Amino acid sequence: MNAVNGDSAPISRKFPPCKTLGKSGDTIPISDEIGSCPQIYPAPAPSPAFLFLGDGARKQELMAEARRRGLDNVLFLDSVPKEEVVRYWSLLDVSIIHLRKTELFTMVIPSKLFESMGMGIPVLLGVAGESAEIVEKEGVGLTFEPENAEALCDALLRLRDSPDLYGRLRDRCIRAAGNYDRETQAAAMLVLLTSAKENVSN
Repeated sequence: MNAVNGDSAPISRKFPPCKTLGKSGDTIPISDEIGSCPQIYPAPAPSPAFLFLGDGARKQELMAEARRRGLDNVLFLDSVPKEEVVRYWSLLDVSIIHLRKTELFTMVIPSKLFESMGMGIPVLLGVAGESAEIVEKEGVGLTFEPENAEALCDALLRLRDSPDLYGRLRDRCIRAAGNYDRETQAAAMLVLLTSAKENVSN
């Protein structure tokens, strides 16, 4: 069950610049995020910065691409122990959650969504389906079409240039996180299981 970790706590921050946390795996179209959109590379100051933490099948390829393009606002870091990841979350202004545009991922709710909410970090979500419904219902971020680099960049720059919007989304993250903490989710699951058992008995 994906849910907010009770140890998460909102972080005081001021946007911009933007930093994002990601992983260079095959399921994540990071090439959209590191050079496909000219309005970000270069962008008017302050230019958003991208942080990718961890490994992945395409990491070396993407690092080479970033160097080739001269993208000094893209940083790739090696994996760290799980207990240290929160230190990197503390650097972020925005969390980009972006998966490939396939039917399979419409049924996926990335755990990063709940982690972002628990830390008070607005989300830019490029995942269709239930996770997009959560973002829109709770008002914790902006959604964009998966694998649409221009839509991603537009959403990112909209947040950068709209402090009031950014602040509202951050506040909604903090308020909504309680709806998705593990204890709340476990209690809801217990109610469903109890109801199902009673229906079977009847």
